[in-house]
Amino acid sequence: IDMASKAPRALKLPYVSGSVYGAGGDCGFRRNSSTLAITEAVGTKLKLASIEELKPVPGVPLKPEGVVDSFAVTLDEYHSNHLVVDSHEREAVGLELARHGKSAVDAPEKVASYILARKLLHEGKIELPDHPRLLRQMRDVTSKPMPGGGLQISSPQKADGSHGDLVSAWVLSVFQAHKLSRRGD
Repeated sequence: IDMASKAPRALKLPYVSGSVYGAGGDCGFRRNSSTLAITEAVGTKLKLASIEELKPVPGVPLKPEGVVDSFAVTLDEYHSNHLVVDSHEREAVGLELARHGKSAVDAPEKVASYILARKLLHEGKIELPDHPRLLRQMRDVTSKPMPGGGLQISSPQKADGSHGDLVSAWVLSVFQAHKLSRRGD
């Protein structure tokens, strides 16, 4: 994580024509934040180009239409028509994305997406801005072996209400950007 975020750079990168972008989201409406991450694939590097977080206020949940209206502006900016989201969010988010001519795509299996992100991070193929909240959430991710095989990936609930929302969106954007960039292989 330190190596990926050591080089000074802007928090948000400009759109580059011809680049491949993956968009991942983690949409919470009551207690958790709604987050959007856009990752750019440049050769073998994956650069976090944009990350956004909308936080609900206690007693005032976020509304799916408002979240998607806000995120659609960034999706348009990066010419992204698909947003990868968890299956439990897909229906509500998908209906709102359709108003913007975009679609929701089911997220891959959680463990597979986190393992890919970790692998690319360890290989030095990830570039991140110095975004303290994201970096802290990345460091907080834990995994533990499950009886009978497999892993459980989790992020602790913090006092500020965060629950790995930024890192979840980032992992999905990395997975999608990696997948899209490899289509020509």
